[in-house]
Formats: sequence, structure tokens, C-alpha cells
Amino acid sequence: MNRVLPVLLLLLLLLWWLWPRDKGTDGASTADPMSAPNVVSRQDQPNTSPTQESNRPTHTSSQSNGPKTTVVTGAQTAAADEPSALTYLDVYRKTRLFNRCRQTIYRFLRDANHDPLNELQNKLNRLTPANQISPQPTAKQTAAVISHHEQCARLLAEIDRLESAVKENDSPHVDDLFKQKREALQMWLAQTRPKTAKEQAIAETLRLKQAWNNHFDALIQVSIGDDSQHPEAIAALNEQAAQVQAQMDDILEQMRQTEDKELLQDQLGDLSQQYNEIQAEINELNWVDPDKRAQHLAFFDAFSDQLYDQLSSRDPDVFFETQMALEKTNRTQYFGHSPYKDIGKYRAKMPLIEYVSPGDVVMQALEMTDPDVFRLVIQHATQLYHCELGADCGPDSEWIEYYCFASYDEIDAISCDLDLTTYLRQHRLNDNQWQDVNWVLDMLRSLYAA
Repeated sequence: MNRVLPVLLLLLLLLWWLWPRDKGTDGASTADPMSAPNVVSRQDQPNTSPTQESNRPTHTSSQSNGPKTTVVTGAQTAAADEPSALTYLDVYRKTRLFNRCRQTIYRFLRDANHDPLNELQNKLNRLTPANQISPQPTAKQTAAVISHHEQCARLLAEIDRLESAVKENDSPHVDDLFKQKREALQMWLAQTRPKTAKEQAIAETLRLKQAWNNHFDALIQVSIGDDSQHPEAIAALNEQAAQVQAQMDDILEQMRQTEDKELLQDQLGDLSQQYNEIQAEINELNWVDPDKRAQHLAFFDAFSDQLYDQLSSRDPDVFFETQMALEKTNRTQYFGHSPYKDIGKYRAKMPLIEYVSPGDVVMQALEMTDPDVFRLVIQHATQLYHCELGADCGPDSEWIEYYCFASYDEIDAISCDLDLTTYLRQHRLNDNQWQDVNWVLDMLRSLYAA
């Protein structure tokens, strides 16, 4: 008996040592590629294994000249990480990915089984002249689209598991569902503690960005004015504006449900013009308190100075967030300068002409007067400066993704396996344009040198 007991204990110890462990809980799992420093591109090897809780069916889509490709939708993809195990930088990367996945997530919310390859082919058809045959997506384009589609699906599945994202929502509108998902992700980031110096720098930039936007909105509101001088007339005009807005909303809903949009677009244009004319009448009757506006402008300028200081950061994520904030855009195609930034000129009696964006500063410093030429070079130059700071600008980056398949009107299959610098230099820009881009790039280096 005395000999049997040690043998049994030895066998139990050996069995415990050899028993398979759950890699998701032992702290030794492989790091998420999106959590690597300065990497903002899609994952190279997306996890596409289905979960048991899946309620969205798999479907296949095929090219006319290629093999069938299985496209796995959101609820079928397995979680990459448990929320509690992720760092602040991990969750921040997901917020960046959410912006890149904007169109894909909208399509998921409308139709969980939408075909991304069919969508790409339709886009290529639209961009092809009527007398030519539309090209088929290349193999690298196809791979990039599927990778992006599956990565966005995994992100949506992760958000759906958050308690704040699964609350009952009675609204049938996709816009409301999309907003709910985005807010759940933002709340996740807000509840995650930044620990490293890089994470703290990003968190501080996002805090400044939110405060700056709040002061921007407050300044626009006071610049709109109030009805203290003509309350009855303004109330009547506001009622007219609300009726026109309701008609516009109805037409937009009809446009979502039909392919024949031409007549509806004409009606929408007429109503939009009518709405703007009513708003102009309201603006003329509004009264703006100059002292109150001056006070709000002083607060806004103070936060603008703080945010502008962030442009000198050598961190690419801090620079990216600051650029996008100060240009008042969330579209990466306007990274560097947004010609359509909202400065309140259509809503306010006193438009915010005092505000000068980073792109405007560069344009003035270069003494350029042609806005079309400037738009061509500033965005490429700002992208390249972002690359110099350490951002991912390789074949899997968001910049190449845009040119490879995500652009609305300038898709170029050649870009799909190139880094940004090579693509711009060898395929997109001629020698004179490349020289102009580098001229602007030199200006950015001088402006933002810490």
C-alpha cells in the first residue's frame, strides 16, 4: 500500500501536466496584429472559424473566371479576444477599424448575407465607360475585399457581445443601429484604462478632440443666434422648415427601397433648395449677442491651440486623430484637408470665418491659390508624412485599401500589393505631381517639427 500511493500521485501529476489547456486563458496566446504599435491595417490572417451561437448563414459568391470563395458573415466569426483582456491600444485600434468598416457594417445591418465581391463588381461596372467591358476583380483585389469583409464581421460580432450594444432598439432605421454600435465601442474605449505613454497620449488627444468639438458646437450655436427679436415670425418659418424636412426624410426612405432614384433625386434637390431658403430667412431674423459670441470664441481658440500643438507629436496615431479633428472630417480621403468642412456657413448668421484648419495654414504658407491643385497634393503629402511618423503604409494599410477597392471613384487594382510610396510614385503621380507632393511634404516637416 505504501508503494502504491506514490505511484498514483506520480500518475496524477503526469496527467495534470499533459492535460490540454485553454490558450485563451493561460496568458500565452498570440497577440492580435492590430495591437502592434503603429499598425492600423487589417489583420494578415483573419480568424474565420464559426461559433456555435451563429445565426447568420454562410453563403458563397463566385467570380466568373475564378473559384468559389466562401464569405463568412459577422456572427459566424470567432472572437479574437475577450473584452477584459484587451489593452487601451487594442480597443483604440478597433475604433479605427470601425471607421474603415463603416460601409461594410452598414451593409451587414441591412443584409447579413450581402456579397462584397458582387458589390465590388458593381462598382467596377459603374466606373467603366459605356463602350467598354467592365474588368473582373483581380485575385489580389478579391483577397483584400474578403479579408476586409471578414475583419469587419469579426468586429461587429465583438461589439454585439457588449452589454451596451444588445439593448432593445425599437428603431427600424439602419442609421440608429449603426449609431448604437459605434456608441457601444466608444463606451468600451472610455472604460478601458490607458497605461503606457503611447496610450496616454492617444487618450489625451481624444479628450482634447471631444472638448474642442464641444466648444465648436457651442460657438456655432451662439453664432446662429436666437429668436428674441422676432419670435413669431421665426416660429412660423421653423414650422415650414420642419414640414420640408419631413418630406425630405420620406424621399430618402423611398430612395433606400428603390433602384430607380432619378425622379426622387430631383424632388430631393428641389426640397433641399426650399429648405435652405427658409433657413436663410431665419438667419436674417435671428439676433446674435456679440459679447457672448466673443466669449465662446475665446474658449474655442484656446482649445484649438492645444489641439494644434498635438500636430507636432511624433506619434502617428496622435497626429492622425488631430488631423481628422481639425479638418472636421471622418473620411480618410480628406486626410490633410477637407474642402467640405462644416464651419457653420449655412446654419449660422455669423459663420465661423475665424477658424483656419491645418490644410488652410499649409495652403497659405505655400501661397497656393488653386484649391483643386492643392487638394491633389496636400492629401498625398499628409499621408506620406504620416508614414514617416511610423504608421503602417504597406500593402495591408488603410491607404492602399482605399485605392485597392474602397474608393468611390478611383479604384486601381495595381495598388493592391504595393506600399503607398511605391504606388504614388510609380503609378499614380507623374514627375511634376510627385515633385509638388514632396514640396508640400517639406512644408509639413517644417511646420510640425517638434
